[in-house]
Amino acid sequence: MITRHARASRALRHWFFALVVALVTALPVGFFIGEYTAFTKVESSIAGYVSRIAELQGALDVALDELAVQRTHSEVDGRALAMLREQMASERERMAELEESMGLFRSMLSSGNTKGLYLHKPELVPGGAPRRIAFRIIVQQKERDFDTVEGDLSVEVHGRRNNEDTGYSMSELSEVFKDGAAALHFRYFQSIEGEMLVPAGFVPTEIVLVARTRKPVKTQVRAVYPWELQERLINVGE
Repeated sequence: MITRHARASRALRHWFFALVVALVTALPVGFFIGEYTAFTKVESSIAGYVSRIAELQGALDVALDELAVQRTHSEVDGRALAMLREQMASERERMAELEESMGLFRSMLSSGNTKGLYLHKPELVPGGAPRRIAFRIIVQQKERDFDTVEGDLSVEVHGRRNNEDTGYSMSELSEVFKDGAAALHFRYFQSIEGEMLVPAGFVPTEIVLVARTRKPVKTQVRAVYPWELQERLINVGE
């Protein structure tokens, strides 16, 4: 026969066992509930971050597109400005050439006190190779009655070589004067152009021009000019 004490002891053991089981069961469930709650919060935060990143990426794409457009406009404006500057520089050069041409023509049209045959100062320009010099010599008739002039032009270049005064005939320096003189045949003016080769070691100081005519009258004109190089020949048109 089970005593009252034994029944109380058995009931206490059952209660204790139930309590242990409840605690053992409650711990994992609480852990998983906590983990689930935390994961849900993290997942929500991640979703918010992803959404924010997408917004920022969209704003960045828009900004990059605007920057590309502005850069394109800037490049176009820069090219247009460069082209305008080149055109202005070209026009300034063109104006300078026209002014030089007008100066030459004014000199040719203005007779002053000079009558008869006139020898303009030669134009001398560095050529495309060392010691090569491009030249232009203009012979003009300044008369009221412009009869055709016939004759020839001879040229000499004077200077120093090996510390001594010396000179060369243009026939020694240029193919244009290979026959000793250039033929003259004109009514108003004649331009004689070509290239000469200056001897090595020779330093020119002056250029001497001598024009002789047979028609309309027999005459001779001599002019001496300093040897001066310029950047380019004056543009006198076609």
